[in-house]
Amino acid sequence: MRRDLIEPNCDLCGGREFSVIYEADAEKIASFKLSSEMFRCTSEMHEFFFRLARCRTCSLVMVHPRLDDAVLLELASNVEDSVYDDEKQGRFITFKKSLDAIDEILPPREDLLYLDFSCYLGLFVEVLLQQGRNVQGVDICKKVVDQGNRRLGESCLKSGLMEDWPDLFPEQKFDAITSWDAIEHVLSPLDYLKTANRLLKPGGLLTLTTMNYDSLFARATGKKWPWLMPMHLYYFTPQTLKRMLELAGFQVVKRTTYSHVVSLGYLLYKINSGFLGKLRKWRALKNIFIPINFGDFMTVYAQKTE
Repeated sequence: MRRDLIEPNCDLCGGREFSVIYEADAEKIASFKLSSEMFRCTSEMHEFFFRLARCRTCSLVMVHPRLDDAVLLELASNVEDSVYDDEKQGRFITFKKSLDAIDEILPPREDLLYLDFSCYLGLFVEVLLQQGRNVQGVDICKKVVDQGNRRLGESCLKSGLMEDWPDLFPEQKFDAITSWDAIEHVLSPLDYLKTANRLLKPGGLLTLTTMNYDSLFARATGKKWPWLMPMHLYYFTPQTLKRMLELAGFQVVKRTTYSHVVSLGYLLYKINSGFLGKLRKWRALKNIFIPINFGDFMTVYAQKTE
């Protein structure tokens, strides 16, 4: 697979001038295994070796240069993540808490329509289905969408390239769209947000989570911040995300930190993929759940304004 690098314009302002935050490790870029493994949500590749840069005009932080778009799409469209599926109980707890927070802003009604962007196996969709809500999901990875539909016994998950997502729902507009830890992965976050805007009803609610590059934990750990990973293309601050949302036709109504609930076994797996990581499969550790919140993830709630 080709390892050609491209130098895209800033996705927020179109700028072409960048200041280097961390320089690339050319030797590692040339030698690392290029596969869909690097795009697994549960990837162990907590090591950053691409160049990280900040736009001199708007301060958006992004990988620059980066792998060619076609290569990234191919990799992301073929992700299989058995650990994600195996650790779904922690995600169910996380998503139930996240839904409670959404309900405080948009109280549930029988007529509300929900859409989960980048739904993967449809775990958040499953949480809503269990509560009798009208929900669908969409993702670029057909294989996992098919797997999710089989598991749910429904056909509520759809797959396709992001630019085709509005065509997958030609007769529908949604009251709420969610996106969990996904916007940092996409080729164009601005297009991603504009797509959400197209699919929302007037005044509809967008809820998304992503890392906060300006958080105290991120600044304190520097290049050792664990979320500097090859699969992440963009790193937002509250300010750059707010500006991008406004460009896409949204107004931020609330922002909070975000907690991930994980099993003790999974936490050990992320800390150490050697002996401690092997303890992940011990049933006792899989049933002990811990909320993780270092303040370096944010949930943003935004309302469609145009």
